Amino acid sequence: GHQQRAQVAMELLRQAGLHARLLRLGVLQQAAQRWGLSARAIHRCWRVAWTIADLGQASRVEQPHVFEALQYRHRSAAPAG
Repeated sequence: GHQQRAQVAMELLRQAGLHARLLRLGVLQQAAQRWGLSARAIHRCWRVAWTIADLGQASRVEQPHVFEALQYRHRSAAPAG
């Protein structure tokens, strides 16, 4: 289920070199496990978080940037209505 999908996603990201950065920002890993995010979705959230950090002129991605990126992802995944 969700747990296995998240583990596979984190392994793929580890192989891509993103895993260490994501572990420092444990919130993204927790979101992956909770919502069963794919590697692609995790990477997309990371890129959005990086963009948010860049727009705020931060030198690196911090947890608030990841929280904001996850909010955008969660909002866009919600059914219209």
